[in-house]
Amino acid sequence: MLKTAYQRSPKQKLAKNTPFFNETDLKHSFIIDFENQEFIHHQAEPLNYLFYLIKGKAKILKTERNGRQSIVQFLTTGDLIGDLTLVQAETITKDVIALGETCCLAVPLAYAETVLKNKVLFMQQLSHYLGKKMIQRVDHFTTNQTYELSYRLAELLLVAANHEDVYKEKHTEIAEYLGVSYRHLIYTFKQFRERGFIQKQGTAYHINRLALHSFVQKMKS
Repeated sequence: MLKTAYQRSPKQKLAKNTPFFNETDLKHSFIIDFENQEFIHHQAEPLNYLFYLIKGKAKILKTERNGRQSIVQFLTTGDLIGDLTLVQAETITKDVIALGETCCLAVPLAYAETVLKNKVLFMQQLSHYLGKKMIQRVDHFTTNQTYELSYRLAELLLVAANHEDVYKEKHTEIAEYLGVSYRHLIYTFKQFRERGFIQKQGTAYHINRLALHSFVQKMKS
């Protein structure tokens, strides 16, 4: 992790023109770089920042009391981390892990609570964002019920692969996330390898982004 004050960071341009923060807000913020598989936040620990992804991807994981982990959501550029904590809708935070090199704008939560929550425009933008997030989660469950696994897996690979097009997720967690059996998932991975959509690289996969994107578009039409 590399943390730099916004005003001293060479990556200021990445944080410009966000829908949530103005220049004054940015001056109170930091830009933090995370390596692949590095924790952006640990479950149940106090949240110190409201994060805004300005580059890269991440995933949210929930760990149950028995140690079992479940993927809650994949995050991409433009997503927030800590939004539910800010509006007091979530009291117990979850694990957030970077997928590939990821860069976040980090606004101190104390500033967000005392300043941002009193700004009408910020709260309007946050409400709009939370509404879109809710619709996305509903769409996820609807898609799991109406589309075949090949389509859903192709979409997931495009989202979950890092900036180098490398995908490395646990089959057990993905099977649960997609609502299918482990056996069905493995069979579909085998089909994707045969079709040239993915290539095995050790314990990971390198995805053919163009082929997968074309496949998804064809399935939609």
